[in-house]
Amino acid sequence: MQYTRLIFIVNEKIFCYFYDVSYEDAQRANMKKRLSTYSKESLKLSPKSINKVWMELKIKGPVEGKDRAAEILIIAGSPGVIDKDTYLKGYLPLDDSTDIEHIKMELECFGWGCTIRPFEDRDWTTRWRRYSKPVRISKTLMIKPTWEEVKPQKGQIIIEIDPGRAFGTGSHPSTRVCLKAMEVLFKEYRPKNMLDVGTGSGILAIAARKLGAEYIVGIDTDSVTIRVAKENARLNRIKIALSKRGIEDIHGRFSMVVANIITEELVKIAPALVKRISPDGFLILSGILRERVAEVKKAYRTFFQKTYRTFRYGEWVCLVYRASYEKIFS
Repeated sequence: MQYTRLIFIVNEKIFCYFYDVSYEDAQRANMKKRLSTYSKESLKLSPKSINKVWMELKIKGPVEGKDRAAEILIIAGSPGVIDKDTYLKGYLPLDDSTDIEHIKMELECFGWGCTIRPFEDRDWTTRWRRYSKPVRISKTLMIKPTWEEVKPQKGQIIIEIDPGRAFGTGSHPSTRVCLKAMEVLFKEYRPKNMLDVGTGSGILAIAARKLGAEYIVGIDTDSVTIRVAKENARLNRIKIALSKRGIEDIHGRFSMVVANIITEELVKIAPALVKRISPDGFLILSGILRERVAEVKKAYRTFFQKTYRTFRYGEWVCLVYRASYEKIFS
């Protein structure tokens, strides 16, 4: 599949890659909970900003400075950064709010230079739809946007998602690998209930219900995201319990707990996640870049003797743990 990688900087290291997606798709996405504080405001797209004239920055430099160069553009206010392998592209308002000389000076410190040209695109409201296509997770599981017509095959599970408003369209590698792990476990063990931590668009919770779970709770700290998840559940004609409560305020245990969130959060809330697993239940952790797997494993070593299963999709990893009664519940 041909795709453009769209980068968001999270705590200087974590990136989110979107397949076949324009920077506007992510711009519309409600990614506040997944981004560091400095980039939250740059993701808000108001009608006034839609009508602005923007400038396109094409920057090149040594590959070892790519992460830092992308971070500079994000901090400056670019909604995202498009990685074209040999260069990066960012977009900034062509007005007094952008200090282009300061940006150039920062880039030069890392041996990076930039060329600038005016960029105006007012078709924000429909353009992102061109890039959201059906995503086949497996032979039996497919995610599709609401406006795409797909003829279901025998035994195929189709999840309809209205993307572009909350994280989770099925195209992100961390979501794909998480869905694959869920599908495998549902076929083998048929968990009866699930807790989805950081539910986003509700895609994982919806998938769990369609895969056979009887009761699903999805939690997220963002009220807009909760509304989107509710709408997506309605589109799929299923019921999910959705809440804005944090993991520490959730009670009860679940045969499957899923968290597709950034590494820092997976490490931070490890004890709270483990407390919500029922005996012999499963914990699925996704949103982990390959180079940070050891960090996550270290955080969960207190609770689990070993990883039960590992799934991979490109440079993204999904870890599955199975609760040990003696280790966790004694």
